[in-house]
Amino acid sequence: INPAASPPWLCTDQGHDWSFIANAAFLKKNGLFCDIASRISQQIRACEWRLRQLSEAYSDQLNGRLFSKTFKANDRFLDGHTSLCYLALQSFLIDACTLRDYLSEFYSEAMIRRGNPSAPKITALVGLLKVWRSQPPEDNAGKELRASSLSGNWLYELGAYRDLVVHVAPLANAAKTLLAFTKTIEFQGELLPAIQLPIPLKPAEVKNSRTTGQYFDDPDLNFARGLNFIEDMESSRDALEYAHIAMQQLGALCSSIAGISPFAPQVPIITPINLKITKG
Repeated sequence: INPAASPPWLCTDQGHDWSFIANAAFLKKNGLFCDIASRISQQIRACEWRLRQLSEAYSDQLNGRLFSKTFKANDRFLDGHTSLCYLALQSFLIDACTLRDYLSEFYSEAMIRRGNPSAPKITALVGLLKVWRSQPPEDNAGKELRASSLSGNWLYELGAYRDLVVHVAPLANAAKTLLAFTKTIEFQGELLPAIQLPIPLKPAEVKNSRTTGQYFDDPDLNFARGLNFIEDMESSRDALEYAHIAMQQLGALCSSIAGISPFAPQVPIITPINLKITKG
């Protein structure tokens, strides 16, 4: 999946297209596909909104620094806005993985249970991955979904981030305590102030360290005040940049799975029934 080659309004277009698929299923009186497609359409919009909330949290974080007149490039800090940025990212991760599971459910109904109604009901990606251990997908959409879910690929990492914050620990202090970083961006000959918020590069390793207990072997290092702060951005990725790319990849995945829909998108048309005009 190459989000760089996607249309500029990919995610918004997919929100519309999936609502049109739901309408087509409704017209064919197929309640199941109508329901799943409607949920996918709604969830795409929910993810877009979570991304906007994260962007606005970044804006508040930067403005707070600028208004206090304490902005200096290559500085690190922690204030009241920082935790709100990470909370916004966590909300995005949860909604993004809900969309992932809705897409998996639609794929299962369209490509597995439609030909074999007695096949087990699948409502999450983990169910598809179990089936694919013995019966790998042969269609392009299934191959893309499965490849993206393999260790080290983008959908696997998205799930690892979500599992970390839902089942293990808040993202901001799951490993090292995360701080906000200041930087400048050159634009048309001027240096503009900007903010970066780091997230760990390998969330699955962080989760494993905590669930195995390894993280707690050295409490002096991991819990002592002032000793466990992240020192730079080199060993991390920026939260907003990551969420933006993940959203584009989800949009591309939505487009791919829409291609296997048994119902072609159909725009709703409102037509009058027994219309009668009377003089007033």
